[in-house]
Amino acid sequence: PQLNKQFIYRYIGYETETSIQRNQYVKVQYGKYMLPHPAVLERLASNNREVTAYYVPDEDGAINEVYLYQKGEFICTCERLDEYNEAKGERTDFDEAAKLKQDKYVAMFDKFVGVDEFAKLEIVKKQTSEVMPARVIKPAAAEVCQEPATDYAQKALDDFFN
Repeated sequence: PQLNKQFIYRYIGYETETSIQRNQYVKVQYGKYMLPHPAVLERLASNNREVTAYYVPDEDGAINEVYLYQKGEFICTCERLDEYNEAKGERTDFDEAAKLKQDKYVAMFDKFVGVDEFAKLEIVKKQTSEVMPARVIKPAAAEVCQEPATDYAQKALDDFFN
């Protein structure tokens, strides 16, 4: 039978509170797991990158995928983010494949947020404006309050001690 892992792991798997970092991945048990697409970020609550990750390690203890939830709602399935050797001379075919996968995600993210759609900055020439003279406003005369005929503070003290 075909099992729905995203549903089952929530009840039988391990649970970890984590957060989405750099709009690209989550960290679970010291490993990084990449989001499948930048559009997943729209499914999150506003200004809240905190998620709950559910997973079940395999026989070797490795975690191949994690299932992200936020406030009980399924967000996505994340696969392991493979790191690659940055030195070109030391890269293997595995490193090239890992780099290509990450580069594709960055390109998807740039397209998703519309990096090219932002307006270009330009320098605006200094503009001068006419200075208006300050107006002097005279305050209105304040009404003078008269002291009450009875000193209520003294009356309260007298009533208290007598």
